Amino acid sequence: HIGHPTNIPPETLWRLPIWTTWARFKTNINQTRVIQFAHEIIAHAYPHGAIEIDDRWQTHYGDLAFDPARFPDPRAMVDVLHARGFAVTCWVMPFINPDADCFDAARSRSYLLGQTDGSLFPVHWWQGDGYLLDVANVEALQWLGDNLRALQATTGLDGFKFDAGEAIFLGRHEGC
Repeated sequence: HIGHPTNIPPETLWRLPIWTTWARFKTNINQTRVIQFAHEIIAHAYPHGAIEIDDRWQTHYGDLAFDPARFPDPRAMVDVLHARGFAVTCWVMPFINPDADCFDAARSRSYLLGQTDGSLFPVHWWQGDGYLLDVANVEALQWLGDNLRALQATTGLDGFKFDAGEAIFLGRHEGC
């Protein structure tokens, strides 16, 4: 459904470190801390590589938009990080929590994994209760891709870290 790679990943992904905000701040991140993290890496003369903005960059899990309270100007932040030699990525998970702004649209378009009785397939993950994007639905993948490309266009992000799609979150449910 998604095709095959047309080229190899950039060499820097193999050669330089990926600095994740999770290791330093866990969920306590914001624009100022991310920029300070870059300054600390530079001050210690570590190789720059990429900064991966992990958990809590979104207002709600599933919404592919920076939380404006934590990140008032994500484009400026990414521009600062680029100027200092970093690539910038964000963590993307396959979950959409019910409080997400995109939840109703995803549900009404049948982009969320369902059960045989027509109800949504609930999952409990470490950040609450949510639903899984139905990655077998080509339209759902197109919607996700469109939203990711829009986020890149408005912020200048270089890419994404996709994580947390392990089968353990499927659990054991009747009627699947």
